Amino acid sequence: MTTPKIIAVAAAAVGAAGMVTVPLTASAEPACLDWRFPDAALFLDLDNGVNIGVPWLAGTNKVRVTQGAAILHSPDGGTWQGDIEPGGGTYQGDTIKFRIDWTQGVGGEHPKSEFNGKISPDGVATGTTVNEKNVTNGWTAQGKFTCTARAAEPAAPKPADPGPPPADQNTATITDNVDLYENPGGEGQPVDFVPAGRKVKVLTRQADNWVKISGSGVPNHDTGWVWGDFVKG
Repeated sequence: MTTPKIIAVAAAAVGAAGMVTVPLTASAEPACLDWRFPDAALFLDLDNGVNIGVPWLAGTNKVRVTQGAAILHSPDGGTWQGDIEPGGGTYQGDTIKFRIDWTQGVGGEHPKSEFNGKISPDGVATGTTVNEKNVTNGWTAQGKFTCTARAAEPAAPKPADPGPPPADQNTATITDNVDLYENPGGEGQPVDFVPAGRKVKVLTRQADNWVKISGSGVPNHDTGWVWGDFVKG
């Protein structure tokens, strides 16, 4: 048989000897926390016509590592069988890494294949394979991985604490009893007086020191004018 340029991974439903757990996650938003493959065999189609299968524990994220379980079918009809290296594969996030030692149907050769791939947010796995001669081919997995658990949507950030409201810049205190007038200037009789300690609101401050306030507490004259020396604030 013609030696294939590269081998990768896929599946033939073979015995259930040792298994390697494959925790897979996706880069989708929200992220996939657990990828599963539904079939008992994962097959990869290489861009040189080679098809490779690796046994899979259907419905899980586990691949079987039984000796001779990996199968390669060449376009010329030849078949290889090989072993998935127990320590030769890692599954981190949406990244797949795998190695196979081909031991049967290879004559006096001892070919090896390593593949690297990604699982896309829609569950399709693709990647490249490299053989012992450093020849590279692309591959696409048949079938799709299924996401069985996704991360929770990120919580909306809490609004910033506005803190205490700013002090009213127009609030003032009457420092001593002061006459209250309807108009500035102090002409005429005061309508009443505003007692010391009264909290008032400053409405207007004139250059001549007369201040218009509200909150005087005087009946019917809540608003009026006082001399500014007695308005603090």
